[in-house]
Amino acid sequence: IIFTVKAYQIEAAAKLMQPMVGPATAIVPLLNGLEIVERIAAVVGPGPVLGGMSYVASAMPEPALIRHFGQDGFTFGEPRGGLSPRVEAIAAEMAKAGIPATASGDVQRDIWTKALIFCGTGGLLALTRKPVGAVRGDPDTRRLFETLVREGEAVARAKGIALQSDMVAHALRIIDSLAPESTSSML
Repeated sequence: IIFTVKAYQIEAAAKLMQPMVGPATAIVPLLNGLEIVERIAAVVGPGPVLGGMSYVASAMPEPALIRHFGQDGFTFGEPRGGLSPRVEAIAAEMAKAGIPATASGDVQRDIWTKALIFCGTGGLLALTRKPVGAVRGDPDTRRLFETLVREGEAVARAKGIALQSDMVAHALRIIDSLAPESTSSML
């Protein structure tokens, strides 16, 4: 089951899908946020729930028009880490269908990495009402982005998340690779 709802809909959607969950079911949540696995598992039980997230780069230059930049894909894995046969099987099926998907051996690291980048960009883009290119190109907002990532990094490390050692540099490489007109869904 590909689970793609907004965070405020998690419990209601999980409850509605309970009849679809059997012993061989895997639930792959692809939404932003932390503690998504725990929230779904509280309703359906922990067994079927994987950790997951998606990357979609797009902008809405005008109402009803979405410009997709093609920098997208899914990452998912076992919440406690490591690769499992079910994760590898799901990744293989997605690959057969042409869906860009990565089976992760440390999905918690991946989720936190995205969360740190999203916290930095989402908030700044909403605050400045500007696209990524303008925010990353201004020395003051770029420095603020770095500060936001460092703050989130400290929280993640305190929770025992094994982020990469150059987290801020990694986050900067990611935002520098985005199309300048990219925006956040918060904008």
